[in-house]
Amino acid sequence: MRANDTNLQRHRLIRTFHIYVRNLEQWNAMTQFLLSRPYLGNFSVRFGRSDYAQIERQLTYRAAENARERAKELAGGFSVKLMGPTAVSEQALSRIDSELGLDGARISQTNASTNDKPTMSDLSLPGALMYKKTVNVIFRTK
Repeated sequence: MRANDTNLQRHRLIRTFHIYVRNLEQWNAMTQFLLSRPYLGNFSVRFGRSDYAQIERQLTYRAAENARERAKELAGGFSVKLMGPTAVSEQALSRIDSELGLDGARISQTNASTNDKPTMSDLSLPGALMYKKTVNVIFRTK
């Protein structure tokens, strides 16, 4: 089969691949190269850190400390003693059913309807990566 064969032109091959860039000094050169390829498109870019698990543990610990301190302040305002936690969730406690797996399947949707090839400005490096962690806790009081 030749490349200009009409049977070949009726098919579309889709391949997903991941590129991990460890040295961000190479980022602009690599993205310029990828954008120059005629058959590459629909890019999805994620920035992260290799030590994210450690960062998340630290954020969780700090969020739990903050929740306990805030709960102590609130309990003091009501002249009650703060006891241990009854429920803990990283999501809003009004949705604690999702933490317990009682809300059914989780659906993740992405906007895949655009076929426009991205530009360098679409793939530029972020100035900073900001992480935050929310912990919602229900404490017992006495």
